[in-house]
Amino acid sequence: MKKTLFTFLLAVLVCTTAVPSAFATCQQGGICHFGGCTSYDYAYNGGFTEANCGWSFYNGAIWNTSGNTMCSYVADHYARFTKNGTQTNPLVRQYVTIPGTETKTHWAASWNIEVLDPNVSASNTLTISVVDTTTSTTVGSMTYYGNGTNPDCRQDSFFWTGTFSNHTFEIRMQGSVQNTNTDFRVTNVQLISY
Repeated sequence: MKKTLFTFLLAVLVCTTAVPSAFATCQQGGICHFGGCTSYDYAYNGGFTEANCGWSFYNGAIWNTSGNTMCSYVADHYARFTKNGTQTNPLVRQYVTIPGTETKTHWAASWNIEVLDPNVSASNTLTISVVDTTTSTTVGSMTYYGNGTNPDCRQDSFFWTGTFSNHTFEIRMQGSVQNTNTDFRVTNVQLISY
């Protein structure tokens, strides 16, 4: 009896630790990266693979899950910013609260981006920023223009320093898109402390 119970408990333990995604719920924060837990990625669902999880979409922003692939090789799950009907200011954002136990002071935000604008129009833009909503301070921001060179899915990032335990960050991606054939595409969004 003891051996059967032990075998059963061992099997349950193996199953629940070997397949954590089967039991996962939509929660933000604390995903270990870079050789253990020397840094944390606090952005949840940065690859846009789970529906209604972490991100809020407004003003015609689109959660792309199939069909067009970013740069024909990176991902078919991404946030898409385009003119959608009369909506010209697509917005995608996520709020992340940093736990009070966080002591790291170096931070980075990163993402992969593609810009497709056959109109080559400077009036088509996408701004990616991180705002510390606790202090109403923008800690980093980058703007892409339709008349610039397509970044071709490169990973872009910005960095900052400071102590942010118990602070809330807004990861904000705001478009201003005037043409229906213009796309800004973003995936692999990360907010990392290290």
